[in-house]
Amino acid sequence: MKTFLFVFSSLFFLYSNTWSQSPTDVFKRKLAVELLDEDPKKIEKLKKENNPDAIERYKCKIERYNTLLKWAIEKYWKLNKVIEFKTESEIKKIRKASDKKYVCLKFAELRDPNSGLISIPVPGLEYGKPEKMIPEYQIAIAYGMARKNHCFNESDFAFTIQLLQRILEKSIKQNKFAPSLMKWGPDEGGKNCSKIKNRTLLIDREFMAKDITDDDVSKEFPYKFKITNSEELNTAYISGDSSVAVPFLIPYPSGVAYGYYRVLADPVTGNIMKFTMGLLNDEKIRKMELNSFGNCNPSKDDGKNEKDTKGKKSKK
Repeated sequence: MKTFLFVFSSLFFLYSNTWSQSPTDVFKRKLAVELLDEDPKKIEKLKKENNPDAIERYKCKIERYNTLLKWAIEKYWKLNKVIEFKTESEIKKIRKASDKKYVCLKFAELRDPNSGLISIPVPGLEYGKPEKMIPEYQIAIAYGMARKNHCFNESDFAFTIQLLQRILEKSIKQNKFAPSLMKWGPDEGGKNCSKIKNRTLLIDREFMAKDITDDDVSKEFPYKFKITNSEELNTAYISGDSSVAVPFLIPYPSGVAYGYYRVLADPVTGNIMKFTMGLLNDEKIRKMELNSFGNCNPSKDDGKNEKDTKGKKSKK
């Protein structure tokens, strides 16, 4: 049964910590990026369960994770000039030796800090010094609404890496960590929300609640939109299409449930254009999210919520 509760708690998946030294210290180091290995024990367990689909999904995740993380880092990462891709065993050696030539970016399972091991984990990344037990920063991997078969897409990693880099860049200026996403998201979305009126909102039909019709979208969202498929969303984002806004889910652990932040992202910059919350254990776009996507806070944008495009479906 889905938990039909709004999430008002301060749970967030970005773990923040004050810098132990100048923030630029980690950016002068080499970036060691962890690439995952297939776990033979995991595969053997799935074989015993006679679950070939699960084995295929698991292998897909590992392969896609490695390929797309490497692609996104090479395309977007600017903070560390020297980047090296390492196996899991190589990262362990760097951490065991507390090698201060490196800062590590590695896979992490993020859990609700208030629930401990009973918390359902979400896949994420952690950025930190190998000589420290606690990472400098953690971030969940965005769940692009362009994702299918529980496998990763290019846009998932593109948006996640852009967001992580932007948060770390801000920490340089402040000599401390940026706020959690619970604060960062609404603040950045408030500054950029007015741009939505000049974009076409792309919506993957598979992520719409079954009871939502095209007319419902027109009534709830005041600007142009296009109901399409996952391939178009993914292509639009990674190509930097300046005419659209692309939605993402960003998961966070909440006890034995998942929560999802709903985000509209700018494919050109990766900036958040709108940040909202939905129901626990619910990935679908519903009327309340559509209404929120088109509702800007006048104090944080230009206050000109033009209605000239209200209810128009994009002909694109």
